[in-house]
Amino acid sequence: MKTLRLTLIAVLLCTAASIASAQNVTDDASGIPSIGTTRSERLAEAERNYANGLASGNDGLVESSLYYSLQLRLAYPERNFAALELAVDRLVAKGATTRIRYKAFLASTVFASPLLVESARLAAFQSSDAVFAEVARQLDGRLLVIK
Repeated sequence: MKTLRLTLIAVLLCTAASIASAQNVTDDASGIPSIGTTRSERLAEAERNYANGLASGNDGLVESSLYYSLQLRLAYPERNFAALELAVDRLVAKGATTRIRYKAFLASTVFASPLLVESARLAAFQSSDAVFAEVARQLDGRLLVIK
């Protein structure tokens, strides 16, 4: 019985240590509630998954992937997400619906220059439609092109 208790305690300590060490290797994407925390090495996997979602024939999945791609870009403005940017740009011209094309246009603008949007202000919005509306409002308030 004593051996069983010692073994159980050792297993619990090992589990607690592995959980604690896993928490220390995360990068916090603060201000972006839908991203949460993620390990940097998983960003390439996220990029592939979202790019696959953007290429889907399911309009709902495409819109959801646009939202999460936008959030990922805002969470990591210094990182190059070339595959996502290409997929988003493709949707600007060839999206299945006007709604998708418009959201893709907004996301494409943010991909080109993420600092145009104050990402901390997006945290207050609960739906993806509200987030895109706020991105549009923020971009509308900036002078993007001077002729």
